[in-house]
Amino acid sequence: MTSKLAPRLAELRDKITQTQAELAALPDQPLPAVDALARLDAWIASEAARFDAAQAARAFTTQGAHIDVLQVQGLRNTDASVQTDLAPLLCALFAPEIKARLSDVIQALPAPPGPALAERPAILRRLTDELDRLERGEERLIRESGEALPRRGDARPEIVLLPDGML
Repeated sequence: MTSKLAPRLAELRDKITQTQAELAALPDQPLPAVDALARLDAWIASEAARFDAAQAARAFTTQGAHIDVLQVQGLRNTDASVQTDLAPLLCALFAPEIKARLSDVIQALPAPPGPALAERPAILRRLTDELDRLERGEERLIRESGEALPRRGDARPEIVLLPDGML
């Protein structure tokens, strides 16, 4: 590789690595409290909706029926353990208490540096567009060099196979 191309290619590849890392880290960045509280509300409502109160109530309408309203069925795992899911029952019966307790904990967390949920699609688009631009630039540089330069092991085939006019 010529000394003139080496720094440009290394710089592009560093930027590609940085952008890939930002993209990978975005989903795991903590949410602001307002988004976390909205997710909590949605989760509680979803779990409570899984509890069939009408079916539970029917147990009281028949004289001979076995009343097992609060009995939780378990799922047997392959390792012979039993997994139970109390969330639907607890959220149906104690939604306000669960919401209050978890809301207090969420609000007590330090302010997270992550972006709001509403901002994340735009950030994702920006990073994806930036990565695409950088990878096209890298491929253009490799082709224009006239040398047999190695490509990154994670170079995207859809970029490598583009015709010259589309880079």
